[in-house]
Amino acid sequence: AVGMSPNGRLLVTGSFDSSLNLWDATTGKKQLQYADHHSQELNSIAFSSDGKRMASCSWARLNVWETATGKQVSGISQLVGYTSVALHNDLLLAGTQENDAQLWDISTAKQVRTLVGHTERIWGTAFNANGKLACTTSGDGTTRLWRVSDGRELVRLINFDQSGEWLAITPDGRFDGSQDIGKLITYRDQESGRLMDADQLPGGFHLKGALMKRFVPNDE
Repeated sequence: AVGMSPNGRLLVTGSFDSSLNLWDATTGKKQLQYADHHSQELNSIAFSSDGKRMASCSWARLNVWETATGKQVSGISQLVGYTSVALHNDLLLAGTQENDAQLWDISTAKQVRTLVGHTERIWGTAFNANGKLACTTSGDGTTRLWRVSDGRELVRLINFDQSGEWLAITPDGRFDGSQDIGKLITYRDQESGRLMDADQLPGGFHLKGALMKRFVPNDE
């Protein structure tokens, strides 16, 4: 696992032997070795937006550190299979092999909520710049955008392999997508069971070029 500080000057590496090291990215010199609080290989490393803190995860352990001193800020142990981490201020987002993502308050070491919806393990997690939105990507082929304040899924992004086509869909069925996405998707009417092509849908479902603006508020 590797993490780069926001200013590009520091690099943290995590190894199969559970060691965690801080490096000067310019000179290549080791600056610090963090205490060995992981007993398994490191799966993910992430810096806070200001670079002052750094989070690391192994299969059963989440740690948050002061980057410069190596002091441990928080440590969480659970047998859930952690796969990825993201850090914003006192919020830690951790993806798991159990198909969900856990949101933790590291100041209290308490879990705030769980983001549920993926059908396979989560491989990547991230916050937006102000920490109001969280993003997860999974082996189920979707990337999902969540509102941190209540855990609501806002948008689901689907990439159609090598075709380059993409689809963004909201929980209530509205969608946007690439130019030819209508040729690849079919809708089922829940009441009648009838299958419909995208161009047969009532107005208001296809929000071409406007979905992200409509479902992600400007202040987020």
